[in-house]
Amino acid sequence: VVSASANERTEIAFDITNSGNGDLDWNINFVIGDPVSFTREANVDWTLPENQDRITDNVWITRQERMGPINAKGF
Repeated sequence: VVSASANERTEIAFDITNSGNGDLDWNINFVIGDPVSFTREANVDWTLPENQDRITDNVWITRQERMGPINAKGF
């Protein structure tokens, strides 16, 4: 188990090998605290800050009318 605080980066390297005859199945779960939801009114300007959820300096969640959620910081 590894934990990190907000704005903290943690890296873990590990190897997975399969010495058996069957398929190797694995998964990883990231628990990042409480879920975050984003809602916005229809037909509003998605480029305006009030219609975005600015999670960090580089992550601004919003959506255009015909697309799913996007990071507006990249536009």
